[in-house]
Amino acid sequence: DLIPIDPVPVKVTADLQEAVAWAGTENSARSALHPADEVRAYAAMRERGASLSRIARSFARSEAHVERRLKLADLPAEALAALRANEISLEMAKALTFAPSGERCLEVLASVRGRDVRPEQVRRELTPGTVPSTDRRAVFVGLEAYLAAGGTSQRDLFADRTLLEDEALLDRLFAEKGAAEA
Repeated sequence: DLIPIDPVPVKVTADLQEAVAWAGTENSARSALHPADEVRAYAAMRERGASLSRIARSFARSEAHVERRLKLADLPAEALAALRANEISLEMAKALTFAPSGERCLEVLASVRGRDVRPEQVRRELTPGTVPSTDRRAVFVGLEAYLAAGGTSQRDLFADRTLLEDEALLDRLFAEKGAAEA
């Protein structure tokens, strides 16, 4: 006697990118991926030429979420391995994205492993002299005026803020605007 079984849905495609997208969707639907695995999956799709929007659609995530994970994908492999092994937290990995180079990232990674260091401490260490866009001086001067005066900035994808990199310029613009309004 044959036992009837339910049919199994199967998708077939000749497009490798589409197959990878389907597999990613299927895998993430079954169980949540570890952040490091999620980062690697998004990076693999990016390397194959998938756009940010395609990756987001494939995993049913927002483009902002994918963009943040792809920022993590730019960390050195050793940092991602430490994240995967739970040697560092996701928040610490986010802080490490501010390292100006892979070498500096690895130096900081070595210094935080096994120690009780807050990610915000690491972020401040890696961005000395920067001022968050939420600082009262930055709010008063305005980001557009700061940039128009030649200031540079760095976007913090994880805190949804911008870091102004020239505090001396910001202070000068703050003083000038304050004097003009007085």
